[in-house]
Amino acid sequence: MHWSKGWHLTRLIALAVILGFGLSLGIAVKEAGAQKKVWRPKQSEWVRPKAKKKYTIGVLIPSLQSQYWVNVAYGLFDEAKKVGVNVKFAATASYSQFAKQVSYMEDMIVSGMDAIVLSAASSEALVEPANLAMKKGIKVILMIQNIRSENVSARVFTPHFEFGRITADALAKFMKGKGKIIALNGPPGLEWAIARRKGLAAVLKKNPCIKLMGERWMGVARDEGLKHTEDFLQAFPDITGVWAAVDIALMGAVDAVQAAGIKRKIYMSSASGTQGALDMLKKGEIDFDSGEAPVLSGRWSVDVAVRLLNGEKVPFTIFTPFPVFTRDNQDQWPELTKTEWAPKGWKIPR
Repeated sequence: MHWSKGWHLTRLIALAVILGFGLSLGIAVKEAGAQKKVWRPKQSEWVRPKAKKKYTIGVLIPSLQSQYWVNVAYGLFDEAKKVGVNVKFAATASYSQFAKQVSYMEDMIVSGMDAIVLSAASSEALVEPANLAMKKGIKVILMIQNIRSENVSARVFTPHFEFGRITADALAKFMKGKGKIIALNGPPGLEWAIARRKGLAAVLKKNPCIKLMGERWMGVARDEGLKHTEDFLQAFPDITGVWAAVDIALMGAVDAVQAAGIKRKIYMSSASGTQGALDMLKKGEIDFDSGEAPVLSGRWSVDVAVRLLNGEKVPFTIFTPFPVFTRDNQDQWPELTKTEWAPKGWKIPR
């Protein structure tokens, strides 16, 4: 890959997400008084590196409770095999076990990892372990989730604002720019959920005839989506759209609409790219879904670690592209879902 491609532009010329993968360009932003590089490559621009040595890369993720993180893990392990590096993997049972994740990271530092790919369970608790790793000369690559420190080697992120914006924009187009909606946000206080809600806000600002009647900050759970939508349907029986931060919440909204026996069209849009949501999309029960590219996040994080260990320069922040799913592009789904799902039956190596 030519890392300089699009990288030396000083402002974003254009950013458009189209059916398939998002078109993206490199930009430069000011962070902590220094020029930090941000790159938004298309998948076709990415070239797999080859490790100069048999590096050992530690990987820490915050949970395996959802299929999302299993998909991330598949990308990590499969890419490590392809580029020729070893992986030492650790996952906590849930986000609340961030103290255990700190302990795992300390163990990896003592073990002398060449690099650590970290998806932090806490944006604050992992700052000191990351600082310690960097002091020891261990490359630290943040994956998907940020910590409150720029003292890391690189970051491979997913564009949560764009997930919120593109799903809300699709909803607005289905509704022809007018109507009443409800919003099922993600968990309160989490950066990714806040960013997605900001994407919705940006679209609502451009569509003043679409009224947000109510919203809930909620856990990532189908039963919560069901309950909140039931409540909203009682309070606002004439809603014409539902926006959800994640698929599982929107699937609960579908359950609520069906249980209420509502036959009129209520447009629905969310992000996650899950099998369940795509099944509903095929049936016409929802109308638009954005993927999150978890497999790609895992792959690119390993690739970035290898490039850094090979002595190459990389942009400080890289955003992964993502697919979008509609009933009109179903012929592309088999290819698009390669960035979303681990192969059926795949399990984390032990």
